[in-house]
Amino acid sequence: MRGIPNTSPLMTSIIENTVPITVIVSSAVPSSFCHLCLLHRKLEALTGCPPNKFICIIRLNKAKDLLANPSLSIAAIALDCGYNDPGYFARVFKQEYGITPQEWRVKN
Repeated sequence: MRGIPNTSPLMTSIIENTVPITVIVSSAVPSSFCHLCLLHRKLEALTGCPPNKFICIIRLNKAKDLLANPSLSIAAIALDCGYNDPGYFARVFKQEYGITPQEWRVKN
């Protein structure tokens, strides 16, 4: 996974399959009985990047997989990956990979 060298498959699977799109990292704090900064430090130590970036990269990796299916629209892929605005999804995708989702689809 690009940018996340120490990611365990279990952690990635948990985020891909169980973390709702609307979850904010701070919502996990009351159930874990720790301070937000401690949770942030632990997740960053495990993944090598901040929690929000980690979740973003997982979503973008899912988007890359979905882009292989030409029957899915870019807007549908954006929604499936947790982005309510396809334009914002395209900007984030381009910022991370240097090309738009449409260009990615054509190249791959």
